[in-house]
Amino acid sequence: MMKNRRLGKFRISIKFIDDYPNTVKDIMGHCIIVSAEMRWESDSIHYTAISDWFDEVDNGCMPYEYRIVTTKNKPIQWMFDTGSWNEII
Repeated sequence: MMKNRRLGKFRISIKFIDDYPNTVKDIMGHCIIVSAEMRWESDSIHYTAISDWFDEVDNGCMPYEYRIVTTKNKPIQWMFDTGSWNEII
C-alpha cells in the first residue's frame, strides 16, 4: 500500500463522530491512518491516511487535502479540498 503513495489529509469534527459513528467506522474502514491530531480550536481530528480513494503523490510532495461528502443512503465521496480544511458535510 505504501508503494503506491496514495496519501491524503482530511478532518472529521467531534460532533460528526458523536452523531454518526457508523459512518465514521465506514470511512475508517477504507483508510490506514498514519497520523491523527486532535485540534481543539476546530473541535476536530485531523488525519493523514493511506487509501485507494486518494490520488498518488510524488515522493517528497505533500499529500492532497480532501473533503468527505456523505449523503444519507448514498456512497461516500472524496473530493479535493479547494480551500482551507473542510470537514464531513
